[in-house]
Amino acid sequence: MNWRRTALLVFALAVSFSAGALAASQIEKVDAYIRHDFKILLNGTPVDVGPVLIHDGYSHLPLAAVAGLLDIDVSFDNKTIYLNKRFPGQPDPVGERNVEYDTVTLSYPIVYRAKYLGNQTLVFAIIGKDDGKTYYRDVDLRRLGIDTRALRKAKDTITGEIFVVEQEMLSVAKSKPDFYQEHEQVVLGESDQAKLKAVQNFIDGLGEKFKDPDNSSGYVIKPRVVFAERSGENEYRVLVTANNEYYRYTIKLAQNILEQWYFTEAKAEYLGSPNPGSNAGWSGWYDDSYYPFPW
Repeated sequence: MNWRRTALLVFALAVSFSAGALAASQIEKVDAYIRHDFKILLNGTPVDVGPVLIHDGYSHLPLAAVAGLLDIDVSFDNKTIYLNKRFPGQPDPVGERNVEYDTVTLSYPIVYRAKYLGNQTLVFAIIGKDDGKTYYRDVDLRRLGIDTRALRKAKDTITGEIFVVEQEMLSVAKSKPDFYQEHEQVVLGESDQAKLKAVQNFIDGLGEKFKDPDNSSGYVIKPRVVFAERSGENEYRVLVTANNEYYRYTIKLAQNILEQWYFTEAKAEYLGSPNPGSNAGWSGWYDDSYYPFPW
């Protein structure tokens, strides 16, 4: 295989990817073949770049592998591929690069029970405050079996979580996932009933954290748990909204001498409000039958 022609094809692939992404913000599905028997020679020396993809009579090679052989740095940042020639003696890149995401601000968080090609999992979703579109959390979509690596992503200004807008998700899904809003008590990633009970005990006491110590006889804010999930070994995160503001609690569990689970510590983090100033400081009772407290 002529190496110069191959390099040009790789470059054309990168250019066409960027141009298509900028022009239409869509992904086109194609029929292609993977060839494991093709040999690649660099200046007469065999090299391994992985399998070769054949589409419409053209050979496409993995860009990162080829670029490494040509001393070119490759980076991918939310629909943009950067190719930069390395100078002699340049050290290998280390550390994580700063990825630029779109921004989205939640206005209504939802937990779905999703089904996709035989897989089933819980998916945290939000409605964008400014565009009204549905965004699904990236880590949950990948757990569901949807490959989101080539999709444009957005970072929520409240939770800091990474999301994929529904239209982008549907562009790569092999079939449309089924989403059913979850109304029952759930903790994402946890099924141990003893540990769930300990998390529940913490949630049951959340109301005490929103009482005004200087007004014990007055009304208090009623918090609503948006969702809870396991975030580490015996560690859980609980997202709470109250009075148009969001809080995230990180709690850790331990066992006593009777091997019963209980929460040992809780760290609170104030996340902010999607509509700052609209209700902040209101001391009335927070209760909305449309968004029932599910715990």
